[in-house]
Formats: sequence, structure tokens, C-alpha cells
Amino acid sequence: MKMKQAILILMCYIIRIKSEAPDWAPVGTPLITHFPCEQTQDIVTWFDQSLPPREKNRYYVFIHKVLPENSSLRIIFDSDVTITFNVRTNYLEHYIANTLNSGPQKNCGVAKNRLGKMATRRNVTKPGDWPWHAAIYRYDETASKYICGGTLISKNFILTAAHCASLRGIPLAPEVLTVYLGKFNLNRRGISNRIQKKEVKRIIIHEMFEYNHLYNDIALLKLDSEAKFTKFVQPACLWYSNALEKLPSDTIIGSVLGWGLNGNRLKEFKMPMVSETTCVYSDSFAADLIIDESKFCAGFLNGSSICKSDSGSAYQVFVPDEVQGSETSEHGAWYVRGIVSLTASKFNTPTCDPEKYVLFTNIDSYRIWIDAYIDNEDY
Repeated sequence: MKMKQAILILMCYIIRIKSEAPDWAPVGTPLITHFPCEQTQDIVTWFDQSLPPREKNRYYVFIHKVLPENSSLRIIFDSDVTITFNVRTNYLEHYIANTLNSGPQKNCGVAKNRLGKMATRRNVTKPGDWPWHAAIYRYDETASKYICGGTLISKNFILTAAHCASLRGIPLAPEVLTVYLGKFNLNRRGISNRIQKKEVKRIIIHEMFEYNHLYNDIALLKLDSEAKFTKFVQPACLWYSNALEKLPSDTIIGSVLGWGLNGNRLKEFKMPMVSETTCVYSDSFAADLIIDESKFCAGFLNGSSICKSDSGSAYQVFVPDEVQGSETSEHGAWYVRGIVSLTASKFNTPTCDPEKYVLFTNIDSYRIWIDAYIDNEDY
């Protein structure tokens, strides 16, 4: 079917609710979806009914195809529209990033007790060191239990993994989730003056999240009330493409936070990003999971890694205000570069293997998606 027919079906008259979908079908809250070409499911169109007022007339067309070089795509509309392309190509990546993924941000990524300086304490942390890290709890039958980490990125939104906010690909009801900001020790019950407990008003799962392989594993949780910024609660910054120019070297060392399996005080794990080639050849499980730039790999393979209870936590990189020689006295801010998505498990066990790399959702591929919701948080 020609693209013209696909667009006309989308814009005019035939949209049906999908009952069965292929592995990569969109999941939303809720979505009206349609596969216009009966002979293939490589093209899907959808409309999100839950969007805020300014976004109500937004429609999406996703083409899951690799197009040959020098291909041309003709799109015809039956009325005036504003169209945005998200094209995955190395040739246009630099230009798209410079226009739609700008930075740096202000008033974020700085812990009040660090005065904007890079941390040097290895994995030892204390309250207030990472004021944007959030603990996500889910009510399960009789009790509320910790399930994932998250990151405060504005007064209203928590950034986390899609699999943390869904059950086998189906979004959870917002009322079963609770977010704790400023929490340091999971085993300590009760609310101190530094901790803020927030209910979730809305769960936003990426439209193309696919549970079986955790493709597009990203979600936003909108809080039912604004977070109050204090010494223990602050937002993190979001990665921007030109941040690489500020880093002292080509090797990116990020920090991941987690409580591990024992739930004691928050710990910091430093790990370098590794190339796709290194990741795939060292870990066979990654070969089928890194299919594009929406994920990246990090780790040491030395047993000091994160586990499944750390899903949804941020891979964050300290970006100095200016490039300097010393990594211990630089002033700057922490930027979320990725989200913990999945790790390999030990042979014949459900336990994660700390000798393997960790796969992260690549924030650089989703800044436009995130900003589209953050910009409308007042609606």
C-alpha cells in the first residue's frame, strides 16, 4: 500500500482498536491504533486519547523498515498540518540533535551539599548526595513494596523504565504506584522531614514499548502534586547531544544508584559506557537486544554491577561547566544519560549476573518524546 493511502486512512476515516498486535506493537494509556497495510505490519498509525489539550490533534505514523540509500518518501495530507520527522539516520543525526535536543539545562543536577562539584566518595553516599533519585513502590494485594528506581526531572515528573510501570506490557493503574523522594534507606519505615511521599496521577508508557525484548523501555510518572525542592529533593538534568564537548575525555564514566538486594542505604556504582561491538561480542544476550541507538551498554565485567531491583534508575554523567584538567574539582551538573533496562541472568537462575554488561535505554534517542510531555505538564 502506498504511503498516501496509509496517511489518508489515518487522517480521515478508518481507525480501529487493535486486539492483537505483533511483538513491536505500540502500548499506550490508552491508544487507538491501526495497521493500514494488511499484507505487512511494518507500518502502524496511532492516536493517544490521553494527551493534554494542546496535543489532542497529534497523530503518529511509525515505519519499521530499513530504507535503501537514496530512497524518497512522499507524504500527502488532505489539510494543513505541522509535521515532525524523527528519522534514524547517521547522516541527519548531527543536524537533528542541534535543533531539537538543545542544552545545557539550568537549575538541575546539582546537590545542595556538593556546591556543584563532582563526587569523589566512590560508592559511599549520604542523604542529600543524590536528591533526584526516587524509590518507586507498587501496591501488591496487601502491601506496598519497592520495585524500581526513578529520577525526578521536574516538579511533576519521574523518569523510569517502562517495565517498572507496566505488567507484561500493560500499563499499571496509577493508584497502585507510590513515589518516595529523598529516601535514603529502604529498610527504615516512616516519613522523615526530608522524605516526600507522592501518589501517581498518570502513567505514560512509550507508545512503542515492547515487553518481550524491552524495546523503547522508557516511561514517565506524573505526580499528583508538585515536588517541593529542598536540600534532599532536587531535579536531575537531561542529557543533550553537545554535552560530549564538555567532557574531559572520550571515555564516558557514569554513576548508577541502587539499593541492591538488601535495601540498606543508597549506593553509587561507577561504570564506563562500552561500544556496541564490545558489548555484543562479550555478551551474547545483547546481540538480539541492541538493534539501534535506543540502547547502550555499560559495565566492568568484574562482579561490581547493579541488579534487577535497580531497574529504572538513571545512568548519570557529570558534565562540567567548562572542560578542565581535574575531574575532582570541576563545577557542573549531573545529566541523565540512560535508564537501567535489563541485565543478563545467571545460567538457569532468575538472579542477575554481575559479570555481564548492563543495557540502558538511551536518553539521547528520547529527548523529543520526553520534552513533549514535560512542556505540557501544566495542563
